[in-house]
Amino acid sequence: MTEIKMDSPNANPVNPNKNHFQLNYTTETAEKSIFEMRVKELFELSFRAIRETQATVSCELSSVGDSLMVWIVDEDHKGSKHFDGIYAINDYESQKWPELAKNSENNYRAAKCHLIRLLQKAGGKCDE
Repeated sequence: MTEIKMDSPNANPVNPNKNHFQLNYTTETAEKSIFEMRVKELFELSFRAIRETQATVSCELSSVGDSLMVWIVDEDHKGSKHFDGIYAINDYESQKWPELAKNSENNYRAAKCHLIRLLQKAGGKCDE
């Protein structure tokens, strides 16, 4: 399989598997931000929760303002139209926006705990 960078003239973002090419959407950075690490961690936990439980998890990542929204419906409330958790995580500068940064930190921790709790309830293993 041939790997093509997204900035290559041969890259086809509409049909990345055309001609069996594998696109590399990642950018090399010397250091990942805390926000990027949190997003990756929550995506991985969300994916596991979807696979290992009956929970409904929806994530939306926006490049505008570096924000992540996580919506969770526990398996017990499948018929409900209400979410059991809605979490907004943003990349606020703690020096410039201390209250917003603290709120985002609390939402990150709450989303992580919610997902871990779902996995543990289903018998999954979690380090946290």
